[in-house]
Amino acid sequence: MAKTFVGIFLAVLIAIPGRSAAPDPTPSGQASFLIGALVADGFLWILSDGGTLSRVSLDDRKISKETTLDPVLGMCGVDGDVEIVSSKPNDPKWVLSRRQAAAWTVKATVETGGDRFMGMACAPAAVTILTQRRLIRISASRQDVVTLSKALSSNGVASVYTTAADVFVGLDAGEWGGGLDRIDRHTGVVTVLQDNASGAICGGPLNPACDPVNAITADPWAPGCVVAAIGLVHFAPHGRIIEVCSDRIKRLYFKPYDWGAQRNRTIGDEPFSTVAFYGVSAGDNVLTAVGIDGLYRIHRDGTAESVPLPHFDDVGGVYVSRNLPGFILVLTDVNRRRSISGSAPMLVSRSGLDDGKKR
Repeated sequence: MAKTFVGIFLAVLIAIPGRSAAPDPTPSGQASFLIGALVADGFLWILSDGGTLSRVSLDDRKISKETTLDPVLGMCGVDGDVEIVSSKPNDPKWVLSRRQAAAWTVKATVETGGDRFMGMACAPAAVTILTQRRLIRISASRQDVVTLSKALSSNGVASVYTTAADVFVGLDAGEWGGGLDRIDRHTGVVTVLQDNASGAICGGPLNPACDPVNAITADPWAPGCVVAAIGLVHFAPHGRIIEVCSDRIKRLYFKPYDWGAQRNRTIGDEPFSTVAFYGVSAGDNVLTAVGIDGLYRIHRDGTAESVPLPHFDDVGGVYVSRNLPGFILVLTDVNRRRSISGSAPMLVSRSGLDDGKKR
């Protein structure tokens, strides 16, 4: 399987030179500042941090804005459909909607209670909305609210991942770090997950003062555990892939990144500069991760194969690559608002584009 992956990808990928250790070209306009991308209902859906939701038809390279919606705060996919939370400015309610049969249907309204919307996660049975003070679980028949033991950090939420017991929240404050919080779904107890094994400034494997957590996924080798992608480009890049099992945090993978005069410096047992990772997805006994310099397949023993980032096509001002088996890459510049960096690739599962639906 590993040889097949490398053979296919080397045949279709073209390296893209970086700017500030990140890929070019640079998206322009509001489409630059994307905070989410997913495949649902046969389209690629993209969400900007200004609340603009658009669907991209990759076959004919057309992009259409959902102009009838209120500003969209968050989105996620469930059972092949896209669900969103939207709200007018200063509205005391959020609206949860689902797109089915090419139309939006309101599924629920939620009292904001003066809270800030922080993120959301979808599962077949329920949608979870996260605020800085509450978890709100919305099912077909009810809404259950759990108050958090402490308010979440004001750092930007980059990823939300739910398990049967917990909600994991990846935070991205750019050059000011971020980290990973775990929330008990039943009690609301918030635990800041961290481990500085070396005690050095910005030592890993997980340091909230230095490590933005950009993506979270299931652990393919340890049921009940999760894997997270850490990545930051602020002049020099750094990042790693970690595993979290209860309160145990383990580094699974890192790769040195040659950063000129800093190449001989170290932080703990890692080079000063390492590859920053922005996405990770669990597969059958393997992890797929996207970093600033390529796509990686990471194995349980810590070995990995990597190939360069591909060519990106301009689709209505959004830069997209769909040359990858199983995945689409979408560039975003949103990290520039928190650090001195270039464009970063988002990793999106292709599931739903290869099922015969309109694309």
